[in-house]
Amino acid sequence: MKDILDGVSVIGIIGLAKNAGKTTTLNKIIEIYPNMRIGLTSIGLDGEPLDQIYFFPKPAIMVRPNMVVATTLSCLESSDVMWKLIEKTDYHTPLGEILIVEIVSEGTVIVAGPSTNQELNQVVKLMKKQCDKILIDGAFNRLTFSNIDVMEGIVLAAGASYHPDMEVTLKKTSDLIRLFGAKKTEFTIDQDAGMMIYHQYEVTSCQDKKIQTLESILKDSKTDIIAIYIKGAITSAILDCILNYNLKSITLIMDDPSKWMASQRHLRALSHQHMTIEVIKTFPIIMVTINPFRPDGAHYDEMIMMNRFKSELDVPIFNVKGSD
Repeated sequence: MKDILDGVSVIGIIGLAKNAGKTTTLNKIIEIYPNMRIGLTSIGLDGEPLDQIYFFPKPAIMVRPNMVVATTLSCLESSDVMWKLIEKTDYHTPLGEILIVEIVSEGTVIVAGPSTNQELNQVVKLMKKQCDKILIDGAFNRLTFSNIDVMEGIVLAAGASYHPDMEVTLKKTSDLIRLFGAKKTEFTIDQDAGMMIYHQYEVTSCQDKKIQTLESILKDSKTDIIAIYIKGAITSAILDCILNYNLKSITLIMDDPSKWMASQRHLRALSHQHMTIEVIKTFPIIMVTINPFRPDGAHYDEMIMMNRFKSELDVPIFNVKGSD
């Protein structure tokens, strides 16, 4: 696990669902770097003591002296650590201004970082002046934080809490790895355009991304289209429009993997029509951690889960609480 993380200086940790093992994964990463000055922040609030769906105690985020944390004063006052101020950021959340502090005692901390990607990006840049490695805790089901400029890799916590059927959880994990593993596009992109349609010998650039505009272009020239760029969110409606024209072997280009807002069904449909996905910004999932525990008691078998995930996924798999 450490060998994979060593070369990545800004790491995002996201969970497939609540109780997927994200905080346990975060604590493990902190633990394996005892002598490194680690930075920690989040997008939104994390570290609260109770899961708000099942009301089970949540693992606390463990910190130690010499770590740097970006959170709010109210969260620091609710935590059980001593700290000293490094810098005020002038970024405000409903819980107060984000402060960058140095931890001076061991304990647990509540982390409430910036609530927007733009502010998170700036806070991480400030923290990079102080830290050797930065961990960003992604809030529940919040994949959009991945589009900050400085993100280098993502650790995905995949837990049984996502679905009672392990194969459904495995399929969702596989789909995310595929999305976040999309290669960087070599097509020339005008990022002021709402969408671009690449034909064999020319490019149609549109300021908007209206379905009616896309339909009109596809209707007139679908046979020579080789790629389509869509700015911003890739929605089900946009994909339904593209798929309805039965385009084969084209490339769909999006800004980054977090812009995918469509369903797993749409992802499978793209594969069926031999379409590939490319992105302007890449944010690969560098590893997956698994958690066979379900709050309702319908746990997965730990060894079966590990073996299935290792056999089906092309990224390293770890059970941070297991024996692997």
